[in-house]
Formats: sequence, structure tokens, C-alpha cells
Amino acid sequence: MTDDTESRSTEDTVQAIERISTGVRGLDDILQGGLIPERSYLVRGRPGTGKTILGLHYLTQSATQDDTSLFINLKETTADIEQNSMALGFDINDIDFLDSLF
Repeated sequence: MTDDTESRSTEDTVQAIERISTGVRGLDDILQGGLIPERSYLVRGRPGTGKTILGLHYLTQSATQDDTSLFINLKETTADIEQNSMALGFDINDIDFLDSLF
């Protein structure tokens, strides 16, 4: 098998796997269609790097698909997340938050 044939075979296999959109088109492109279903994903980073925004993109995208998602945030209250979401233009009306930390 040539390198070109192996490359195409790998691309075909990756694209054949079902994917779920992250809600961010550019990230979905990098991930070759989105996240793989039924897997857990941990997003971590320093404050202000966009973790919550990425989570909100995913939550709003999955809400439009009637999917069930769990967003765990250990630093912000639900009120803060809701206020920031609205300020950034996210429609969070179909998202339920559980504020058990505060």
C-alpha cells in the first residue's frame, strides 16, 4: 500500500465515524466533523481561555438537537453563567442549569 492509499483509507475511516457538532464550525472542521458520541470530554485551561464559551456553544447546539448534555462548572454560579451567556448572545432558554455548589 502506498502512503497516498493509506492516507485516503485513514481519512475514509475517520469520516465514517459518527460525529456530534461542537457548535463551533472551525473546531468541527479540525475534529473532522465534531466529537465522537458516547465519550466523555474534559476541557481545561487557564481563566479566560474560552472554556465556558465552548461549553455554551456545545450546549446550545445539542439543545437544538434534543440531545442531553451535562455541563459542570466549578467556579461560576448559575446566575453568572446565565448573565454572561445572554451578554454574549447565547439563547439558553432550552438549557437547565443545576446550581448545587453555591
